[in-house]
Order: sequence, then structure tokens, then C-alpha cells
Amino acid sequence: EQIRLMLREDREYISAQGVFLIRELARKERKMNKVVLHYFQGKGLGEQIRLMLWEAGVQYEERYVDKKEKLEALRANKDLLFQQLPLLEIDGLKLVQSSAIVRYIARKYNLYGKSASDQLHCDMLADGIKDLLSKFAGYQFQADKESWKSQVKPLVPRYLDCFTNYLSRNNNEEMKGFLLGPDMITFADITLFDALERIVEVFPQLIAEYPYIESFYTRMLSRDSIQRLHRSGRVLLTGQEYVQQVNAVLGR
Repeated sequence: EQIRLMLREDREYISAQGVFLIRELARKERKMNKVVLHYFQGKGLGEQIRLMLWEAGVQYEERYVDKKEKLEALRANKDLLFQQLPLLEIDGLKLVQSSAIVRYIARKYNLYGKSASDQLHCDMLADGIKDLLSKFAGYQFQADKESWKSQVKPLVPRYLDCFTNYLSRNNNEEMKGFLLGPDMITFADITLFDALERIVEVFPQLIAEYPYIESFYTRMLSRDSIQRLHRSGRVLLTGQEYVQQVNAVLGR
């Protein structure tokens, strides 16, 4: 009888341990599957990441870094490799540097083309788009915006000419499709849309001078993933409110 009782207790102990392990594994899996974006409450370098996640159909949580203490906590926890935002938690990883994050999502969700050649063109286009975006990065922080506009506007056409060439060449000169072809959306298209959004905000009439670009922008704007993002109820700061938040978080 004593042996039977001991065996039963052993089985109950093993069973309890098994339940604990299963629950612990499930908890860790949920944590790994949770996607979290940490960034300021504005577009900035976070917008491309948001656009990519919506295009890929990835549900994520956004945690606005709207106080200095939140940034300091991320730094203290060694979550920020270069002490900078954005930060994306995905697949159990903590990714930084916006271009690297965008490319990770692109590889994972088939937004990087179909061949090594496609990927090369994506990279070249994306790096050119990054150069273009860098011209607009500090717009909201400019004291003399009109002077800034007069300096930046002449720099834009060489980029739009390049994107026009890609759109016309890869779509049989028809005003449809994407940078690498009629049916192949890539992260280069997503990042170009983000850049065009910034251009339209500052120079509303400029893309009308580029029919292929204007057609591309209009098509992307009506894309389901982008429509859902715009209807998601998010509240982003712009103008002086955004400037004040960023400066406060960075202690400037």
C-alpha cells in the first residue's frame, strides 16, 4: 500500500511539473510572438516600420516614448544598441536602426523581391529613398521653414526622376504597378510612399509634375493596408507638439 501511495504521489508530482512546463513554454511563446514598436508619438523614422507591419499583416503594440524616463529605462535595460529609437521587439529579438528593421520585416514577409537581382534593386532604391528622406528629416524642427524649403526643393527632382524611370520601365510605360513590376510590391515601394507623404506635406503640388509618381502615390494611398493604418484611430503629434515632445524626451 505504501508503495502504491508513493507511486501515485510521484505521478501527481510529475503531472504537476508537466503542467508547469507547458504553461511556462506557452508564456515564453506568447512573449516571443508579441510585436512591440517603441518610438516617439509622431511619424519620423517609425512610420516606415508601421507601414511595413500593416502591409505584412502583423498585429503589433505601439508604446510611445513620450517621456524622458521611458527612453532612459530602455537605455538602462540595454535594449537600444546605439542608444537611439526606434526599437522593434519581434521574434524574441530587439531590433534597432530603422533600415535594418524594415529589411528584416521585408525578408520575413516576402517583401524583398524574388531574386538576388530584385533584392539588389530594392537596396539601391531604398538607400536612395533614405537619402531623399534625410532632406526632410528636420523640417518640423526648422525655425525658418521658408528658407529651408528654398534650399531643399531643388534637391528633390533628381530622386523623383529616378523613381519615374523605374516605374515607367518596369510597367511597360503604363501608369500602374510598382517599382519592380506590375505585381511585385516590395519594401522599396513602402519606403517610397513614406517619402512621398513627406514631400506632399511640404510641397503639395510638386508630385503633380511627375505623372508616374503621382499615379503611384494615389494607388498606394488607396491600398488596403495603408487605408487600415489611417483608419486605425492612432493619434500622432505633428508640428510644434511633436517637436516639444522629442526635445523633452531627448533632454534638449
